[in-house]
Amino acid sequence: MSFSLDVLEQNVDEAALVQGEELFEQNAVGKMQMVEKNLWIARVAGLEVEVKATSKKVEAVTCECATYRQKGMCEHIVATLFLLRKKVNEKPKTTISKARKKTQKTENRLTTRSILKEIDEAALHRFVQDYAARDRNFALALKARFIGVVEFSDDKAKYIQILDDTIKAARKKDRNISYRGTQKLLKISDELFQQADLALVQSHYTSVAYIAQSVIEKFTSILRKVDRSAELRNQINRSFKLLQQLLEKPIPPDLLEQLWEYVKQEFTRITYRINEVVPQFYRLQRTLAEKLNKEEELLDLLTEFSFQMQYSDENYTRLLINRIGLLEKLGNEAAIDDIVKNNLQNPQLLLFVIRQALKKEDWKQAKSLTQKGLEQAQAKRTIAPLEEIIIRIAEQENDIETLAQYAQSRLLATYQLQYFEKLKKAYAGDWKEKLENLLKQIKSAPYSLAQRDLIASIYAEEKYYKELLEYVQKLRSLDILQQFDEVLMQEKEHEVKELYQQLLREYLEHHIGRKPAVRVREKLAHLYQIGARKLAKELIQEFRTTYRERI
Repeated sequence: MSFSLDVLEQNVDEAALVQGEELFEQNAVGKMQMVEKNLWIARVAGLEVEVKATSKKVEAVTCECATYRQKGMCEHIVATLFLLRKKVNEKPKTTISKARKKTQKTENRLTTRSILKEIDEAALHRFVQDYAARDRNFALALKARFIGVVEFSDDKAKYIQILDDTIKAARKKDRNISYRGTQKLLKISDELFQQADLALVQSHYTSVAYIAQSVIEKFTSILRKVDRSAELRNQINRSFKLLQQLLEKPIPPDLLEQLWEYVKQEFTRITYRINEVVPQFYRLQRTLAEKLNKEEELLDLLTEFSFQMQYSDENYTRLLINRIGLLEKLGNEAAIDDIVKNNLQNPQLLLFVIRQALKKEDWKQAKSLTQKGLEQAQAKRTIAPLEEIIIRIAEQENDIETLAQYAQSRLLATYQLQYFEKLKKAYAGDWKEKLENLLKQIKSAPYSLAQRDLIASIYAEEKYYKELLEYVQKLRSLDILQQFDEVLMQEKEHEVKELYQQLLREYLEHHIGRKPAVRVREKLAHLYQIGARKLAKELIQEFRTTYRERI
């Protein structure tokens, strides 16, 4: 390949030229740089393009995309060549006289803008029609951009159709959708969302509703066929947020009723349950029920739905929580009690009800439910929040026995010092004996860093300086020594300094390289900070002599 930059348009096929010029005008060419003489590298739409060219002549090109591999040219290369030509032809503005700029009427290069200024409207229509017939992606982009101006007998049908066409174009032979196909779907849906945002501002509320509903319906149905479903889920979530925004506007009563009927019927479809999208409808249903004063109708709907449909545990819990929220608003405490009583083995529901009771400061109900939950809880992830709650209630009621029991349980499960402090406060009177037994329990457990840190923290908290120093000496840990050195120096200054000397020497003896040297410098700097300047200077002098090449 070899051609002049000045006649680029004559050496590239029309499809690549049109798409490349569009990328160029969208500033899609990024990080273009000359890596060696006459060799340029750029990033275009996430792909790397290489161009070997002088100021006038293109000698070689490459791109990572499939189009280049098939045809030897692509839109990414064309966009890069447009930018390269621009750089080559750029001249300082001061060299161009104002008179010349005013009088110059002819174009210096062929651009989309220059063609559109001269082309006949009928010819343009024919070209667009022909090109759309040959290029499906262009046709989809065209439809998505101008779909708002097309009148349908059923306006929602046109949004469904454009998404159906895009899904069809994105599918592989096995009916799945690749990452590249997903990007097509995202591009079209982004275009629709832009139109929805504009429609929201212009108070075209029905169009907003139809766009959001269409994305929810079509994208949910293909979630299990997509390589990266998270991106489509984001679009579904975006649609629900759009509908929530719509409900904050002064929409007509007829549209409000239409949306109510839509969420009543649509959320029962099995595809939403399979793909766990049903919970997204709950908030929308609640908002609409409040606006239309239909909470009782919604409650009946959810109750019937819970008996008819099979759920995953998580989705069933969400349904029950939604029902409880409606019952609370309607003041039906008896029905709430029945739901809780029949679902005591559902830990997430139980936690929700307990937290609701805590919000209302109903300590009695919260305590009763928490105790029932603890009696049957088996999984650690369930026990932990329940024990946290019972500790909170015990502190509120000054129930020392319960506080001590569960603070100790959480301490042995987590090794967090905050539970040690609660436990100490609870035992107060006979603390010394309890402390010895507690330390034995902690030490008898398998070793871990959290266990190590807790034991050292307890010694420091209780001012057991001798035991703390012995523990650090046993661990031979510079990190633990640094953490508690200021506390220990109050009583054991000489021993602490001597231990620093031993541990730093041992560390340098057994570790080589840059990272150990940096770590030793950090410890020496720390000694300066805590006032042990003399020791730091002595160690620096010693290490510079003994480990001259490493410090």
